[in-house]
Amino acid sequence: QGMRFTQSYSACGVCSPSRSSILTGRTPYRNGVWRWIPGGHQVHLRTSEITSAELLKAKGYETCHVGKWHLNGKFNSKAQPQPDAHGFDHWMATQNNAAPNHRNPRNFVRNGKEVGELEGYSAPLVVEEGIRWLKEKRDPKKPFFLNVWTHEPHLPIESDPKFMELYKEFEDDGIRQHHGNVTQIDHAFGNLMKALDELGETENTFVIFTSDNGPEGNGRNGRTRGSTGGLRERKRSSHEGGIRVPGII
Repeated sequence: QGMRFTQSYSACGVCSPSRSSILTGRTPYRNGVWRWIPGGHQVHLRTSEITSAELLKAKGYETCHVGKWHLNGKFNSKAQPQPDAHGFDHWMATQNNAAPNHRNPRNFVRNGKEVGELEGYSAPLVVEEGIRWLKEKRDPKKPFFLNVWTHEPHLPIESDPKFMELYKEFEDDGIRQHHGNVTQIDHAFGNLMKALDELGETENTFVIFTSDNGPEGNGRNGRTRGSTGGLRERKRSSHEGGIRVPGII
């Protein structure tokens, strides 16, 4: 349904800097997000940076962010800008990863209010929020920008058993968890595309699918089994395996 870019690159080999570049179109060295951001850290995306959400909002778009944020250390605090300060009308997000893991996360915040424990798995929950916004919250007469940043397949991985069952031929639980986690994203993304079809918006919408960096871990044990397809090194590296990412429009 789209075009695949086989030489698509992220701006950095780790998450926060790449995400800052996705929103601003500027390198991390210019936009100030020069490292991944631990909770409580002073690094954040400054309000002096102009995001795609702000540009689109100025042209009449309604905007929404759902999923991982990771562009500030002091999340849901007046001490640093939150998603609404960067142009998002509606947001439901976490500072970094879903906690305690992808199953029944309890650290989401919606428009400044803690949500509490949610039942289900992260990617489906994130996409469900986006679909609810598309169908029930936004003004259907206005164009929209929906920014969906899933946690999967980042640690701490937890996959729905129905997706792990597809990989039951593997004895290694780590492989089943990882592969099931990727399928969990695919299924959630399919639900989002189905919602666009139901709204009659598919042919009037740019859909961009990409990632912030290459696979984490060593790929040999545990649940971090992502493959670079033979490219050199992985996440945290500036070699191809760390920065060459999926690119589909």
